[in-house]
Amino acid sequence: MRKEGKIIILISLGLLLAACHKSSPRATAPLPGPPPVTLPAPPPAINKLEVGEQKFWAGNYAEAAQLLEAYLVENPNASDADEATFRLGITYALNSKTPQDAAMAQSRLKMLVDQFPHSIYKPEAEFLLSLQSGIEQLRRDILDREKRILELNQILRAENRRVTEREAGIRDRDEKIKERDEKIRKLTQELDQLKKIDLERRPSLPPR
Repeated sequence: MRKEGKIIILISLGLLLAACHKSSPRATAPLPGPPPVTLPAPPPAINKLEVGEQKFWAGNYAEAAQLLEAYLVENPNASDADEATFRLGITYALNSKTPQDAAMAQSRLKMLVDQFPHSIYKPEAEFLLSLQSGIEQLRRDILDREKRILELNQILRAENRRVTEREAGIRDRDEKIKERDEKIRKLTQELDQLKKIDLERRPSLPPR
């Protein structure tokens, strides 16, 4: 009985372990998640002063002016603000397609002289301002001379019209004189013919 009891106990324990093994859920491995997203690095900020100078030397003055203006707005107290201001003034001067460009060039160069009195670019800016002032004076002189030339041309055309009218009057007078002389000549011829006819019709006087 003891051996059979032990066997029964062992069988019972085996069945109990098997039942526990069947009833307990099997642990499953976690599903792999999505791969981490790597965002692209933002593009490096451009140096507007450097790019503006590149546009300047390439002759793209309009783009250069925009970049330099933006640089000064964003960096008004930068150590190279005087250089940017000087370059901007030259850019407007070289573009100079409209009177506004010339005014902007003068404004930026004056800004350099006033706001950066110790800048190494100040002497060049003052020279350019004096040169621009001389050019503006020359332009004014040319405009005044062109205006005077226009006035003199108008006077000359008016005088030519008067001379032409006088010459036309003289030609008309000469034509009238010529017509009068022709009439006098014809009348003289007719009068001579009448005199001749009258003499031929008169009876001859008998001799005494």
